[in-house]
Amino acid sequence: MAGASLQCRVDGLGMMDRAGIRLDRLVKFDFLGLHRDIGQALENSTLERFAKGEDPEGKPWKESGRVTAANARRKPGERRPGGKTLQDTARLKGSIHFEAEPDQVEVGTDVIYARIHQLGGETGRPGGRFEMPVRAFLGMSGDDDRLVETMYEDRIKERLL
Repeated sequence: MAGASLQCRVDGLGMMDRAGIRLDRLVKFDFLGLHRDIGQALENSTLERFAKGEDPEGKPWKESGRVTAANARRKPGERRPGGKTLQDTARLKGSIHFEAEPDQVEVGTDVIYARIHQLGGETGRPGGRFEMPVRAFLGMSGDDDRLVETMYEDRIKERLL
């Protein structure tokens, strides 16, 4: 061949064997294990929101009437806090859990009143109805998005090495 050329030759099956092994590792990838790890990370992130009293975007929850009233009853200089919003009994916080499957992971709760706190809306009994403000605790923050993406990338890279 006149001019310049580049010739590439596969040295036996060594390179093909290595590629086949990597492909086999990727095909046998344990998504369930990864989704369990992601679920635990997202559950922890959700529980952190209860500690901080904020939604997934970092906006503070509107203080509950119970907390506002308790804080108003405190004597000047008294250090005892009036409690935390969405944590009167800690039932809601304690119910947060994840479920992982090979094709998905979900974080949530089975507490029936969680929906009204997550989405807000009219609630109460006839004659005593009121508007519950949105106090979202479930959802993905920007940090959660980046963490999940990194977890996927790292785990796949491990399988390809």
